[in-house]
Amino acid sequence: MSNFDVLIVGAGIGGVMAAAQLKNANGKLRVGLIDPADAHWHQPAWTLACGFSRNMASPGCIGTA
Repeated sequence: MSNFDVLIVGAGIGGVMAAAQLKNANGKLRVGLIDPADAHWHQPAWTLACGFSRNMASPGCIGTA
């Protein structure tokens, strides 16, 4: 069994980014990721849809009512 300083449950975009940020902040930190999925399919449009299409005047996604 491995020992980690931080164990992140969920290896989606949020979990991977949290692990990366922790390692960037402290390279000696032992970070583990666990996820129940056998495979992950990289679909950037799923996680980035509307990510840069918001502003204060129109908080919704472009093309939505």
